Amino acid sequence: MKFVALISGGKDSFFNIHHCISKGHELVALANLYPDTDDKEEIDSFMFQTAGHGVIKYYSEALDVPLYRRRIQGSSKNQALEYSKTEDDEIEDLETLLREVLTKHSDIEAISSGAILSHYQRNRVENVASRLGLISLAYLWQRDQLELMGEMCASGMDARIIKVAAVGLNETHLGKSLTELFPLLIKLNSIYQVHICGEGGEFETIVLDSPLFKKKKLSIVQREVLRNVGDDVAHLKLDVELVDKDNEQQIILNEPKMLEPNFEDIYNDLLQNVNAYASSKASAFEFGKVENETHQVFRVIDNGTNIFISNLGSTKSTLSEQVAEVFHYLEGTLCENNLTLQNVLHVTLVLKNMEDFSEINKIYESKFNKYLLPPSRVCVESILPEGEMLNLSVSVEKNNTKQGIFIRSRSFWAPQNIGPYSQAIVEKTRRYKKATLSGQIPLIPSSMDLASCNSTEEKLFSSVLSLQHLHRVKELISVSKLGVIVSYVTSSLYSEIAKNVWSQYTESEGSTQLLQKLLILQVKRLPKDAGIEWSGLSFDDNSDYNEYDDDDDNDHFAAEDTSKKCDNDISRTVAQFESPSEVFLHKGRPSVSLLFTNRQADIFSVLNTACHTSNHFEVFISCSNSENHNYSFESKCQVFYAIEVMNYRAEKYKFALIWYS
Repeated sequence: MKFVALISGGKDSFFNIHHCISKGHELVALANLYPDTDDKEEIDSFMFQTAGHGVIKYYSEALDVPLYRRRIQGSSKNQALEYSKTEDDEIEDLETLLREVLTKHSDIEAISSGAILSHYQRNRVENVASRLGLISLAYLWQRDQLELMGEMCASGMDARIIKVAAVGLNETHLGKSLTELFPLLIKLNSIYQVHICGEGGEFETIVLDSPLFKKKKLSIVQREVLRNVGDDVAHLKLDVELVDKDNEQQIILNEPKMLEPNFEDIYNDLLQNVNAYASSKASAFEFGKVENETHQVFRVIDNGTNIFISNLGSTKSTLSEQVAEVFHYLEGTLCENNLTLQNVLHVTLVLKNMEDFSEINKIYESKFNKYLLPPSRVCVESILPEGEMLNLSVSVEKNNTKQGIFIRSRSFWAPQNIGPYSQAIVEKTRRYKKATLSGQIPLIPSSMDLASCNSTEEKLFSSVLSLQHLHRVKELISVSKLGVIVSYVTSSLYSEIAKNVWSQYTESEGSTQLLQKLLILQVKRLPKDAGIEWSGLSFDDNSDYNEYDDDDDNDHFAAEDTSKKCDNDISRTVAQFESPSEVFLHKGRPSVSLLFTNRQADIFSVLNTACHTSNHFEVFISCSNSENHNYSFESKCQVFYAIEVMNYRAEKYKFALIWYS
């Protein structure tokens, strides 16, 4: 793709350009925003580095591409983590600048920026990129800082320190190269937790030379140290000139390994027994029809904090009519509760035919794309009741305090979101945090291509890769304790692989208690024809919670389940199931249980228990034989029909139940 690079003059923006070019993208223009007063070396901006802005004009000739600049007229008016268009904000200056670039270079498809850890910066670039139809390229995103700085120093880039603002750094370090200061930065990181790449604002840099510079580089002519009164912050004001340089061969940067060390170990361990999968072949399955005496009735449960709207379907004659009716039911139910689609936390979307996804997703996107944090989502093709082309279930937060990550940049970290869904949505109560994790398939993050899955070895790799995606998401949101994990697979071979990948993962995490938290569902088809997809729920304690101040607990489901009798009843019910897994989100309440059974009566015994009326249930039903299936669960729970339902050992069951009590 042809791209425009947003540059500040610092190391990060140039090293990201280097990665973009190494990935085969073509740099066609530079863009820069600079202070609105010429006499200031730096302005206060939460978004843009302005120290050293006087050097920027030389980069056009050094890189042999045009430079477009604009004065910063706005301020950091909107300081929310998730940005929305705000008049007189400096981000609107960025959009104006990029629109000018696009009038001159209409074939530009992407924008490069140097965000490493800053959600604030990445989110704002993505916001503007989305408005302009551009793809955000952020190959430094979430890179390990020690590893990244080592790569920068080894790349041939000459970046100099022009600002210091951290303990252990002072004006004597101004003008020194990153290579010179690398050992000191490692030391300061170990003593004072100084960010090695300066992500905490500890220092800023200006690039004098790079393998990207073709015939010219920058040379310092004059320097002046500018000191802040009353602190140790110091700047270096530079006068530079362009000088000739040897026309060196451009270096293609190596990509970081796709698997981090612990997942590489998992993959290598699985390879030791690769021949064990020879007998597990993908095969055609017969499965029965799902019949209902009447059309499936959607279910609404309100527990005071959340609303669960389950089994939204339609039997209208056309796909567009069905989608319209499903959203009519959803939006109508939300409106009755004084809520909107903004309150939706998570969506489970089941399709009868994945070929319909594009048409459905266009309507879905039109509903959710105006919201800053769209819900997390799982979308699969599986078995639906007769006449239905789609089925939708959602969880909703009544207080609308949700947080999460909606990352649309292409990187080496994990797949970007290419639709109106977040990688994870976090629901925060006073006692704990709970996160719903969107489904992750084995996409290669830097290209968004599906990893090759032809050989058994490749299937193993792709299964480990997609689980790593899920792991990285839960770690980034700091809600890292796993509650329930669902692995969607498309064949018996992948179910065996999922079982073994999960076993190795739980061992690497050092927790055998994780093992029983896996539900394997064989479905008909996954997005992009992937063979496996991982999703789930994670949780953690709320660090702000003080139990001594807790006079009024409004946590999930507490209203109905506070009595000791009900607690004992839940424990007895859980114990009667096979392979039970129960997770307590906070000191015994609430809990999430994963249960398996071959008896329909066991499911009804849970659903019909009086003290469970405000609980939410998800029932998963195997349709692996050619019998017709007629159940009356729908009015009591969320229902999912699969080809096979399996536990963490890939043992098959007729039913599985996730019980939120």
